[in-house]
Amino acid sequence: MAGSKSNYLSKKLLDLPLSATAFTAASPIYAALWTSALDDTSTGATAGEAAYTSYARVAITNNATNWPAATGSTTATKSNANAITFPASTGGTSTVTYMCLVDSASGAGNIYYWCTVTSVTVNSGDTPQIAASAFSVVED
Repeated sequence: MAGSKSNYLSKKLLDLPLSATAFTAASPIYAALWTSALDDTSTGATAGEAAYTSYARVAITNNATNWPAATGSTTATKSNANAITFPASTGGTSTVTYMCLVDSASGAGNIYYWCTVTSVTVNSGDTPQIAASAFSVVED
């Protein structure tokens, strides 16, 4: 999966040590599915979020249980500890090509990280899921 940190988060992380500007991470943080392209400039209001019937962003408690300590000696990697399971589709379809972590339950908000996913069409009765350790953030 290709992906990146958003411009929003990059700026917040630069301001933290170099301007002593406080940044409080979202808790919970929300996983979201997208049917159109995301990039570093995207926000939670970017058009193209999945829209199958019963779709909703998934709240994940932002703690060390769900996001264990980073691993690696020269490149730090952090991954989801548990599967991220989205609501089952009760109608309609969405062809998902991207996912992201965002700081709001719906609508606007700020994307933290985004990535491409293998294109999958969510049909009625399907329950989309991101397996444990399948969403990884790598920093070097």
